[in-house]
Amino acid sequence: MAHRYELKVVIDETGENISLSGEFEESEYGLLEEFVGYSDDILETKFIQSGDAGELTIKFDQVERRLMTVATRLPDWYDVIAFLHRFRPILLQNEGTNFYTIHNILAKKFGHPRLREFLGHCHFIYSGKRQRSGIQFRTNDVLINSEKLLSDWLNSHEYHKDSEKQRFIGELHRVMPLDVSKVLFLGLLIDKSQAVCELSNLIRVALGQQNSMTLKMWQKPVGLNES
Repeated sequence: MAHRYELKVVIDETGENISLSGEFEESEYGLLEEFVGYSDDILETKFIQSGDAGELTIKFDQVERRLMTVATRLPDWYDVIAFLHRFRPILLQNEGTNFYTIHNILAKKFGHPRLREFLGHCHFIYSGKRQRSGIQFRTNDVLINSEKLLSDWLNSHEYHKDSEKQRFIGELHRVMPLDVSKVLFLGLLIDKSQAVCELSNLIRVALGQQNSMTLKMWQKPVGLNES
């Protein structure tokens, strides 16, 4: 059975009102409902409520062009573990509620240019490109703050204990402490969560759970302190 939707949004920058209507297939509707529920679960975690990805401070000798010291601070790791458990259904690629799957469902339905721009911005932030536009951290010519390295770390240390990936991550961090990468990974995860919640708000309107929403493009830099 198809589910009818009526979508009403306001563009923050211009005040433009947009109204769209259409239908979701039964399977699509179910996935969207689940996605919203998982988004609520993420918002309830202490990690997301605090917004604390830790701190990374790098001291660099500008004259000799060399690294002097690196210092890190991580948030309470039990809060991170609880968050990662809640985030699995959205992060894992084989889940029907994976972010990119849900994003693609909406992109096929919502053809208005401003909505496509909003969806593209959510995609941009979820993919980690916003963080990498501010900083790209490499070791052994490998980009650390990337989705691939985040996935490798999760599957070698948190979600699974993949021995091959453990060796790979270990080799990358023979000189640089793993905590440096963890701060970057947590920043990526906070960005992902922000994109998830924005997407979820749009879905709530489409499902009739709220009347309308205001769409805005946001910029919240995620990087490091450098002195």
